[in-house]
Amino acid sequence: MKNKMGSLVYAFLMLFVVVIFTNRFDNDGWFLLNSGRYVEQFGIPHVEPFTIHQNFHFVMHQWLFDLGLWKLYKLGGLKAMIAYNWIMAALFLFVYIRLVKLKVGQISGAVRFFLLLWLLLMSMGYLFQRPQTMSGLIFLLEICLLEKSSKRDRMPRFLVPVFFLLSALLINLHGAMWPMFTVFLLPYACEALAGPKLPFGRWELTWQAKDFLLLLVAVVAGGFCNPYGTEAMTYAFHSYGYHEINQVVSEMHPLCLDFGTPFMVMIFILLFICTVCYARHSLPLRQQLLALGTGFMALQANRSSLLFLLAGLFPLAEILANHKFRKTAGSAYAWSRARRMVALMVLAAIAGAVALFQQTKVPEGRGALFFGSFILLALMTLWSLWRLWKTHNQKETLKENIRMFFALVVMMLMIPFSVAWFHPPREDVILSKSVEVIKQDAGSNPICLWIGYNDGDYAEFKGIPCYMDARAEVFKPKLNHQKDVMEEYCSLLWGKLDYRDFVTRYPFTHFLTTDLDPLYVNLKNDPRFELLWDSEEDEEIQEKATEVEKKKKVRVYKWRH
Repeated sequence: MKNKMGSLVYAFLMLFVVVIFTNRFDNDGWFLLNSGRYVEQFGIPHVEPFTIHQNFHFVMHQWLFDLGLWKLYKLGGLKAMIAYNWIMAALFLFVYIRLVKLKVGQISGAVRFFLLLWLLLMSMGYLFQRPQTMSGLIFLLEICLLEKSSKRDRMPRFLVPVFFLLSALLINLHGAMWPMFTVFLLPYACEALAGPKLPFGRWELTWQAKDFLLLLVAVVAGGFCNPYGTEAMTYAFHSYGYHEINQVVSEMHPLCLDFGTPFMVMIFILLFICTVCYARHSLPLRQQLLALGTGFMALQANRSSLLFLLAGLFPLAEILANHKFRKTAGSAYAWSRARRMVALMVLAAIAGAVALFQQTKVPEGRGALFFGSFILLALMTLWSLWRLWKTHNQKETLKENIRMFFALVVMMLMIPFSVAWFHPPREDVILSKSVEVIKQDAGSNPICLWIGYNDGDYAEFKGIPCYMDARAEVFKPKLNHQKDVMEEYCSLLWGKLDYRDFVTRYPFTHFLTTDLDPLYVNLKNDPRFELLWDSEEDEEIQEKATEVEKKKKVRVYKWRH
């Protein structure tokens, strides 16, 4: 009964984390869906098809992921996108638990907490509709296979065709990350080939150089199985390292610059804990290199924190599992000691219930479910408390009863909150209205739209050619072979380019501006432009918009004729 109750609570917490923190549609999903729709209708493109720029050379390095995501969207819309998040969360957790079990064997309480924290960080930062979910899963499978095979004297031959298949999938699902497949092989090759010659670090791998050469050949051969050839394989070398992109795209910021965000604070703390724990315990050389390498990459760019979570953390589970947590003699669960903890739990339950009703806004139509779930669980919690008091002198069941009471308190507070908080994702009502205004004003006439980096994806999904979207690297000359649009865009944002000169460079018909760019104010004061719509003046939209959506102030302009 004790183990079943603990497993039930643990499963509920994991489910709660996934449902709450992956319930959103990522902004990049619009250009991914737009790309998948294009591939389905016209095939794989080699010329950029969505913007106002003509004949830009183009590599859709994640074309297979885009196509699959679009087909899923056609089946269930945005609800299917949330289902994708949940499915990927389950797959990641399944493979990661298998990897951790290779290190620790039996999952202890400390390791369970570690897995829950890992799932929380993954759900908060990465389990959304992006190709990195596929590439991350492939990297996790790669590491799991290598770790499972590391105890063998020779490399198992089945790894060669498996790595070929994984490499072929990776290059078509997320080509920009394909080089990392080889990078993750390097720590294992270093341990096997250089480990015996080094005076520090444990080494276990005894594979020979030809084993790694075979794997490398399989990976490279799989990489060629894509419609763009070496362009997709080398995409990463042409799409990173640009000053403008690093400034505009928050994911490219160094981790230390975003230390104020809760997610990055947790990543930073984990890096520190790992540094301390790894320094005190002898780990195989390959795992030290994985942790150091991915940790360094996480410090260089936020987006690389995913690699640290996948490849740098799992050795910590072994350290936690082998750590002997100190227990005070004679501190068994006697009521004289436990009653203070129970009293604090009761007070916490009351305070939590008060906060739940004061801070939670119940959506229309969910009142019965919200209050019904709370009342049911509150009655169960009171029953558990009464049972705990009735049997408080029975030391053999006291610990179990306290855990049950705690579990019910957690569910009493979390389930009603999740009922109120959880809602199917929707299109941004302000951005949707903006695009609707532009299309209504244009009628059957062609549209040439100026729009910023963050919002172009949605307008293009709605069929409007745009100046800019979130595919930042597409607008650099190393990839489009023509023009540095990203540098031009950043010059406008940073005041280096006069807007009066800029607006005449392209045949713009409309401008969708936000308070984050200078055109938001400049065009209102320029008699050549007509204000079509202002989000702050639309009371109907303000009522429909969420608090997050209201933070975006939008104005739509057009040229006066």
